[in-house]
Formats: sequence, structure tokens, C-alpha cells
Amino acid sequence: MIGEPTGNATFSAHKGSLRPRVRVKGVTAHSGTPELGVNAIYQSARLLGLIEQSHQQQVRCRCNVLVGNASLTVTRIHGGHADNVVPDSCELLLDRRMVPGEDEQAVKAELQQLFDHAKATAGVEAEIIAWQATTGGATETDSNEAIVAHSLAACRRHGQAEPGPFGFQGGCDLVHFRSLGAKGVVIGPGSLAVAHKPDEFVPVEEFIAAAAIYLDVALAMLPQESAT
Repeated sequence: MIGEPTGNATFSAHKGSLRPRVRVKGVTAHSGTPELGVNAIYQSARLLGLIEQSHQQQVRCRCNVLVGNASLTVTRIHGGHADNVVPDSCELLLDRRMVPGEDEQAVKAELQQLFDHAKATAGVEAEIIAWQATTGGATETDSNEAIVAHSLAACRRHGQAEPGPFGFQGGCDLVHFRSLGAKGVVIGPGSLAVAHKPDEFVPVEEFIAAAAIYLDVALAMLPQESAT
């Protein structure tokens, strides 16, 4: 059981993520004669349109019944180093959210195809210079697994009227346990709606109930002779 803010409901799937750092190339020049250079920020603007198009027409069409749609978005951009210089580079950070069933290597190849398309159709030279660390890929535990059934029962028993199963929109560590062959779920007190905010909090009653849920599921999953 992975502890994340689920309001003590059972989440048996979660999204994964890839975050490529992308450098868009230009040609430097004095800002008084910009026609002698290629502005990497303008080139990035052209690429941004293609990224949005890829999200709308291709990526978001991939859907999982529990976690919803895959996505591709830009979360950071930085370009230029001086007030009077046409920038010869601009960096973007992309966030590609994957859904269960998507292959990480296939997604990486698809991103490269996007940059190849940008060069061929818009003259934009862009390259992936690094991959930011993330929690990993997407995963899902089949709803017929015993741990899912026991978790649903425990969540319901301890006050959760809608125990699930649901899909977690963020990434988490369940994927790493699944990669080793373990079955698992995501359950914990609190809400993702207030996560990473200045006033993030966990209701005390949910915290106490979560401990009882973990105990109930652990006992239910033990062999009967061990549980007694």
C-alpha cells in the first residue's frame, strides 16, 4: 500500500511522467540588427504551437478508464542572456503524462518525431538535452486482485462512502513495486487538491482512519494461520 492523499479511497492505477529538457537553437546577433540572427525565442514559439497541436490531436486521445487522458504540456521556458543580444538558444521543460498501457520508449520516440516534424515543417531546430528525474511510468493493478478487494472493503468499513477503485492523477511509487511483480494500491488521508500548497493539511480523523485501513488490509492479506 502506497501512502498518497486519496481521501482514504482506493486508487489502483496512476499516471506516469517523462520530463524532457529541450533546447531550441537560433543564431546570435546584436538586437539592433536582429535580421542577422535567428531568434531562438521566436523559434520556440513556433514549437509551442506544434506541442499544443500534438497534445490536442494525438496525446490526449489516449485514455485509461481510471486515470483519464494522457497529456503533453510545457511547464517552463527560459531564453536569452543579455538585454541587447538576439538569443541563440531557448530551453523548454515538457511534462508528458502517461497512462497505463503506454510504453516509455515508444513515448520517447514519439517526442523525437515531434521535433523532427518541427524541423521539417517550421525550420525549428530542437533537441532533447536531458531527462529530468520523475517518479517513473504509469501502472495499474487489476481490480480483480485480492488486495484491491480487501482495500475497498476496509475503506468502506472506515467511513469512505465511495471507496473506488479510482485512478491517481499524479505519479507515485506504486509503479516500482509493480515492476517487481508485486500487486498494490494507493491509499492515504488528505486531498490532492491541497497538495503542495502553502496550507496543505491532512484531517486528523482521516489520518486515524488510514491507520485502521492499513491494519485491516494487512491482516486480510496475511495467510490465515499468520493472521491468528
